[in-house]
Amino acid sequence: MLRLVATFEGRVQQFPLPAGRMATIGSSRDNDFVIAWPGVSRRHATVVRSGDNAVIRDVGSKNRLIFRGQRRDSIELAPGDVVQIGRARLLLERISSSDARLAMAIDMRPSSSAGTASRSTTGSVERQGGPEEALRWAREAEKSDASRRRRLLDWAREIAGAHGFVVGHREGDDLALQEIIGSVAGKHVFEVHLEGHDFFIAHLERPLSAWQREFLEYVAARMFPRPAKEPPRPMDDELSYPDEMVIGDSPAIRALLQRIQQMIGGDLHVLLRGERGSGKELFARMIHQSRRPGAPFKAVNCAAIPADLVEAELFGIKAGVATGVDRRNGLFIDAGNGTVFLDEIGDLPLKLQGKILRVLQEREVQPLGTSVPLKVNAQVITSTNKDLQQMVREGTFRADLYDRLKGLEFVILPLREHREDLPHYVVAFAQRAAAASHKRIRGVSEKALAQLAQYDWPGNIRELKTAVDRAVLLCPNGGALETRHFDLPREPAPTVPSDHSVDLVSREIEAIHDALRRTSGNKAAAARLLGITRPGLYVKMKRYGIRRNSY
Repeated sequence: MLRLVATFEGRVQQFPLPAGRMATIGSSRDNDFVIAWPGVSRRHATVVRSGDNAVIRDVGSKNRLIFRGQRRDSIELAPGDVVQIGRARLLLERISSSDARLAMAIDMRPSSSAGTASRSTTGSVERQGGPEEALRWAREAEKSDASRRRRLLDWAREIAGAHGFVVGHREGDDLALQEIIGSVAGKHVFEVHLEGHDFFIAHLERPLSAWQREFLEYVAARMFPRPAKEPPRPMDDELSYPDEMVIGDSPAIRALLQRIQQMIGGDLHVLLRGERGSGKELFARMIHQSRRPGAPFKAVNCAAIPADLVEAELFGIKAGVATGVDRRNGLFIDAGNGTVFLDEIGDLPLKLQGKILRVLQEREVQPLGTSVPLKVNAQVITSTNKDLQQMVREGTFRADLYDRLKGLEFVILPLREHREDLPHYVVAFAQRAAAASHKRIRGVSEKALAQLAQYDWPGNIRELKTAVDRAVLLCPNGGALETRHFDLPREPAPTVPSDHSVDLVSREIEAIHDALRRTSGNKAAAARLLGITRPGLYVKMKRYGIRRNSY
């Protein structure tokens, strides 16, 4: 599939090129591709496919066509080529038809660039009621007022392929009707439930696709917000997240954050277990900021520093101990009342493990070349991707040090054990990478997201972020992230067995039973307590065999 991507001052339009038909380009609305931007003539050019290329011909415009700095009357564009008409840049792009539909639309989500996304655009779309038309609706809705509300809702109903909408909110098992739009005489009903928003029910002729579900959820959130603001999660008042940290919202991650929030109030040392790339340092920074905000955070990777330099790095060294050696405080002294983060503590040599144990017990360090110990007050957070219990049995890690370190022990889950968070991470990383590279990314295609979800991510969130950053660099400005932008193995990596996966499932089952008991079996209220949608709760109840009235 070939399409032209038109861009001007952050605005983007998409024009698919039909096979065997010439299309006109210009600012007048009677053109096939309407580009009403400065410098574009009323009838500027024609375009027609030529195999895998496209031929654009000027039709007597004032500014002609500009290609590679030269004014031209006719150009044959290959995919990736750019031609300028007026002040608009036209990029010829090739995508697979299966990549044409968005699974996650970045432009629809509130962000710092909402002002750019709110600008309306005109022009052709891939098909009536497709994702492109939904994106136009979103842009119009951002600047809508009460007088335009009904027209926008009628437009949304046509895009969704619905006979009508019934808008209301759930009160127990009853639905309090608020508004009816269109005809609601039908049997196919789809309910969209948003945390903190009303119910939005569409009577449909056919099942919804993924992008239609997301679109209806956006409509519900945009047009029918609850008047009362939902209170924040209790943990949000206690935990302080680093700016670079992206938080998932799956039940597993919410349970982990809740457990951390409940247990980090004291000064016990913290041990974070998890695979490489799972975000252990970010969790360490979160715990530090929540416990000792404003204090220094000093991190060292025990596996990256030569063994003969670790002691000086941690405890300090006296000037003149050896030729050319300057005085150094060491991380424990520099941290003051803050935190020392010992990453990959399992790689620390045995001879230094005893000295770390003394620091934890006596709260003092002795810099190299000195005879007087110095008192320290830093909290210690450690992390490892190794099985320290096994290392204790093998004699490669001190049992007394392990007992000290695991005062508070948290398992940071690998990405494959909370895959439902993957779309959230992809969108967040794409937004940041796009901002850093001054690009505008429309979203992620269905096929690309399915490909990402099938991969097991042995490098976890760090590997995913690298893949998204690279995809954004490869994606043209105004385009969507597609399968060709991600370079992943064809076969999923083998899943590594986890010693805590069974415990995770049992905790989730227990949380569902508890939520149902607390709400007397009200599914909607239980879903709100769990932070998931009601359909999501039904899926989990079926998966775990939780029957009605079994709680």
